[in-house]
Amino acid sequence: MTVKIRQIAAILLTALVVLSFLPLTGSYRTYAAEKPGDISNVKIYGGVMTWNAYSGAVAYCVDFEMGGDLLDVTECKGTSFDIDAKMKELKYATGTYTIRLYAWDAEYEILTTEWTGVYQFESSYKQLKTPKNPKWSGLTATWDAVKRADKYLIRVYRADDDDYPIRVFYVTEPKWELKGSGLKTGRNYAFTVRAESSGNYANSAFSEKTEYSGAVKSAEVTGISSKIYTGSRINQNPVVTIAGMKLEKDQDYTLSYKRNRSVGTATVTITGIGDFKGSSISKTFKIKPLSTSIKKVKRGYYSLAVRWGRQKKTMASSRISGYQIQVATNKAFAKNRKTVKVTGYLNNKKTITGLKRGKTYYVRIRTYKTVGGKKYYSAWSAVKTGRTY
Repeated sequence: MTVKIRQIAAILLTALVVLSFLPLTGSYRTYAAEKPGDISNVKIYGGVMTWNAYSGAVAYCVDFEMGGDLLDVTECKGTSFDIDAKMKELKYATGTYTIRLYAWDAEYEILTTEWTGVYQFESSYKQLKTPKNPKWSGLTATWDAVKRADKYLIRVYRADDDDYPIRVFYVTEPKWELKGSGLKTGRNYAFTVRAESSGNYANSAFSEKTEYSGAVKSAEVTGISSKIYTGSRINQNPVVTIAGMKLEKDQDYTLSYKRNRSVGTATVTITGIGDFKGSSISKTFKIKPLSTSIKKVKRGYYSLAVRWGRQKKTMASSRISGYQIQVATNKAFAKNRKTVKVTGYLNNKKTITGLKRGKTYYVRIRTYKTVGGKKYYSAWSAVKTGRTY
């Protein structure tokens, strides 16, 4: 009998040794602590996490993360938490997860540094594919449909703080509308989405975060161009676009101006209203002086006499500082170029000397105005030609 008992004991011992070398699955996976934190005696066995009570704590928080993404936050009143049961409830896929544990006081202020560990979970479910091509089209977030998914979880983040979502939403179609969601549309957000199924499939991973620049301050603004002085206030007709959607003036934004009458740099401010209330964006544009034209080019010895259209007396000197004349021996004004400045808006002629003898010169002129030490030029006039003696 004694020999038989010893044989049975040897068999059992051999079995235990063999089992110890087999890979552990499901809730019997081992874990590794990465950061000890303030909470002591943290252990995971049989898929259940336990720890010692922390003085002053009224609750504990357990976070699940994977690849840097926060997946779930669960509040615990006691000093144990069934990790496997929660992961099965949430239909997590097989993988390595980061688990964080910390304590809260009665005001839900964090009392402790976090304990961090890595836990391997194996699911019996096949994982759904991650939603692809997340993007914004106006106020609508869209992504490619995932086969066998019957709903999607959307997490919305502030664009300037994407650590924790501010809202979560469930939809059954591969799209979500920002308008009507309870969030202000005139803000910048980011969203991420995962596919879920009521069948025997694990949740997908979350898609990459996709930003929504819904604030007018982040809008794309086109259609603003330099203008020519008229004596009246000059306005613009900008095209304002957010996430590919063209906004409507006086419905989505208003326009206001500064310094938009005189030659110089004017400012147009686009201010969001309605769904886009909350921010504005400013753009500048130049108001150029009136141009003039060359009336006559008279030849001379090593010189050319140029006469142009004088600015009207109603064009006050405060709006035109003078003229700039260029001559050159080729049409591109690159060869033997010479530039002459003429001050005073009433002047209308100038003899340009020091030119090459017997050469044909191309001549053009433009006006300029000096504002705050900066010159603003009109367009060049049509080109005339003249030949020196």
